[in-house]
Amino acid sequence: MERRNALERDQKEREEAMEKKRMEKERKRAEEKAEEERRRQRSIEKKVYSSEDQKLSKETMEKPAKMEKRTKESRESVTIEPKKTTTVEGRTTKEGKGKKMCARNNKILGKFL
Repeated sequence: MERRNALERDQKEREEAMEKKRMEKERKRAEEKAEEERRRQRSIEKKVYSSEDQKLSKETMEKPAKMEKRTKESRESVTIEPKKTTTVEGRTTKEGKGKKMCARNNKILGKFL
């Protein structure tokens, strides 16, 4: 009887150990699948972001072209920065007040001067 109980106990322990190993394998497999899914999701996100970056770079390439047109038109009026001069005491002063001069006005004034 004791021998039979010992054999049954050993068999139960082996079955429990086998069940524990099986559960551990299933848990590891589930973790690996989850990790693989996370990697796949990250790669999809990277592709999406890279395609968005490409779109953004195209937009930024288009914007400078528009800016060139604006600068061409804005060349008519030029801002002259005031000159800084040093006084005897070592302080700096500004000569003039930065005037905005229009190229058209310069042409017109040039005829009269």
